[in-house]
Amino acid sequence: MKQQPDGKWMVHDPKTGRWLEVPGYGAMKSTPLLLNEEIDLTKPIFEQVLELEMRQSRKTSRKRIRKG
Repeated sequence: MKQQPDGKWMVHDPKTGRWLEVPGYGAMKSTPLLLNEEIDLTKPIFEQVLELEMRQSRKTSRKRIRKG
């Protein structure tokens, strides 16, 4: 990979010999990637997030009931 003077990143395709732009490369380098340690990236993420959200909503609903 190499970076062009205009900031675009290019990768060389050995089959065609052409340089191709890699759109979005480095777009998040200034943003920290925060990962929840309870999420296992080797398993389906959507289902795990739903489960975590259900657990959190149960905790908040219990707190509301106890206060009321």
